[in-house]
Amino acid sequence: MTLYRQLVLVILTLFVLLFMGTLLVNFHTTRTFLLEQLASHAQDTATSLGVSLSHPTNLNDVPTMTSLVDAIFDRGYYQQIVVENRAGQILVNRKLNVKIKEVPAGFVDWVELKAPQARAQFMSGWRQAGTVYVQSHTGYAYEQLWRTLTRTLFWFAATALLGILVGGLILRSLLKPLKAVERQAEAVSGSRYEIQETLPKTRELRNVVLAMNRMIAKIKLTFEEQAQSAEHLRVLAYRDPLTGIGNRRYFDVQLQARLKPHEGLPQGALLLMQINDLNGMNNRHGYQAGDAMLKQAVSMMQLAITNHEHCLLARLAGADFGLLIPDASLADAEKLAAIICKDLARLHSQGLADLPDVAHIGIAVYAGEQQPAALLAEADMALRTAQAQGPNTWYRYAASPILLEVHGKQEWKTYIGEVVRAGKVVLHIQPVVDAHIPETLLHNEVFARIPGQDNALLAARMFMPMAEQLDIAVEIDRAVLTQIIAHLAKGPNATPFAVNLSLASLRDADFGEWLFSMLAKMPGGAQRIEFEFAEFVAVHEIDKLRAFVTRLRDLGHGFGLDQFGRGFSAFGYLQSLRPDYVKIDGSYTEHVTQDRDNQFFLRTLSNVAHSLDIVVIAQAVESQEQWQIMNEINVDGVQGYAVGRPQPLQ
Repeated sequence: MTLYRQLVLVILTLFVLLFMGTLLVNFHTTRTFLLEQLASHAQDTATSLGVSLSHPTNLNDVPTMTSLVDAIFDRGYYQQIVVENRAGQILVNRKLNVKIKEVPAGFVDWVELKAPQARAQFMSGWRQAGTVYVQSHTGYAYEQLWRTLTRTLFWFAATALLGILVGGLILRSLLKPLKAVERQAEAVSGSRYEIQETLPKTRELRNVVLAMNRMIAKIKLTFEEQAQSAEHLRVLAYRDPLTGIGNRRYFDVQLQARLKPHEGLPQGALLLMQINDLNGMNNRHGYQAGDAMLKQAVSMMQLAITNHEHCLLARLAGADFGLLIPDASLADAEKLAAIICKDLARLHSQGLADLPDVAHIGIAVYAGEQQPAALLAEADMALRTAQAQGPNTWYRYAASPILLEVHGKQEWKTYIGEVVRAGKVVLHIQPVVDAHIPETLLHNEVFARIPGQDNALLAARMFMPMAEQLDIAVEIDRAVLTQIIAHLAKGPNATPFAVNLSLASLRDADFGEWLFSMLAKMPGGAQRIEFEFAEFVAVHEIDKLRAFVTRLRDLGHGFGLDQFGRGFSAFGYLQSLRPDYVKIDGSYTEHVTQDRDNQFFLRTLSNVAHSLDIVVIAQAVESQEQWQIMNEINVDGVQGYAVGRPQPLQ
């Protein structure tokens, strides 16, 4: 029962008790008064009648006595009048049965009004001639008591109703701050931090609200400090303090993770870039000049790779930079290298570099599994060759026997379009289980495949980057979801599916309307779908994503973040988006068994998510040892080859 109802009930109970006490006192007083009135009335009548009967002519005249008694009795105010002579002989006896109108019989039975009997003597000279007995009629007393009771009850009911209405409104107004405190408490349990700006005037309630505000402020500060600690730790461990991009440690971890043959054979290009004469700039103009040159160089590199969302740019040492471009063709890698060389050469014309020979780039391409050290060695050899060729040049290492399969963009677009229209997109699923109870399946993540040469299936990481560049990623997402929804329509599924959507689909309003329409048509008992977006999508399109997620949840579906922790964005967006779960990027899992700093960072990352009631899932868990570490870090779920490899949906 709510406090409001309890207070109303208490007030109403007190009001009833007060009324009952008042009613009983009033009723008793009225009853006593009426009995006294009846006694007085009977005594007055008896005395008056005794005087009338004392006249000498009336003493032996019974008819005259009867007439005198009837004159009084017929008025109806008496229950009985009896006249006896001195010997006790009844001379006159008039009696009226008590009949009470408009008064319930139960009330008469419940309230006893015993009419008092009065008497008076009548005389004959100086001696007593007889006695007169008079008993008043109680009917009028019952009627008066009944009217008093009913009127009192009526006014009580009217007053009680008015009091409940007015008192209820007053109580509701007084307890409004407590309702706000309740909302605050519910918000805190959901890891939302709301502060009441308007304070109640009642001192006790104001103190409660102030205490609640202080508590919420401290909890919010604790979360912010925890998030800042995680961000600071990540910056110290993986970020270059000067340029703001990744450092050598971050580059090595990411490179090793991305070169592993996880979900298809990796392919792409690695660019090693070196800015010349950094030491000379520092010696001639001071370190500030050298730092300014490096910062501007990084800005130029970042601008050049704007359309390549999955690129990995890091400062390896001094004036050396590494750029990994996943899924890039030879033509794309060479074109990007030429653009960067041309841009970096402008550092001299801008006055940031003394020498016109500003930078060189070495390119190494890969297709299939390759060791990071070997790929770096090839890129370094290409860099040395470029330096020997002349100022501001690039060179691609050509001695490697690994060659990328080259497809033109138009060829890719035509081929992928035909695959989608023919319904040849193949779906595989990989289980995600509870880290502590492996038998508990959290969801199955869906992976898209398309047939390649010799009908071998190509993983999404091999064609989705090109699909995004060619603006056909939305068609693939639509094809995947069409299959999943059709699959769910066949019957109930014990475990939800998790589907990763592209940034292009988020930005496409028509796709959103189509998706929500399809989801709304799903039967009520159908399994829900969990939609995943990469972390960089959340960072760059947080407003669109927030609106998208709101509509998803209104339809009963979940939302998660993929590749969590890959970038260097602040974790504050988690509080705004509130995903149901986050999947830690697989690059952090690779060396988790040996790297204690990485373990500490992952633990802090998990604590930040848990403070917002967000489930944490570790990706790319491929050994029991890694799984054990994830349990110690208190990760909620795991995904990877240690759990199970992707299998066809059917």
